[in-house]
Amino acid sequence: MMKKYCLIILLCLCGILILNQLNAEPAFVEGMQDVPLSENMQPLPEELFIYDNLNEHVILSSAVASADEQEKIQAFYKETLPELGWIETAEGRWARDGEKLSIDFDPNGADIFIQFTLETISK
Repeated sequence: MMKKYCLIILLCLCGILILNQLNAEPAFVEGMQDVPLSENMQPLPEELFIYDNLNEHVILSSAVASADEQEKIQAFYKETLPELGWIETAEGRWARDGEKLSIDFDPNGADIFIQFTLETISK
């Protein structure tokens, strides 16, 4: 009888953990509330730079991933960013509502560093 209760409790705990993962908030690029962070990447918050004044802003943010994840990450952004209103203007370059977003990849051995640049489009 005790084994049955332990099994029921274990199954309930597993169910709760799975539901928490499904309901987890999506992660976003550090400093950019509307640019999602691919699940394959780890943010580098110490690399965050923000310049903001009344007429313009520039946000530089970085993340790191395994070098073999680059194609998956690029596919993620090609699929996800248009759903958020971004229009691809060139490879790794996007525009939306007076802003431009650049996503650059810098391989470094087994890792790849991803640099996000979000800035106001000059008029």
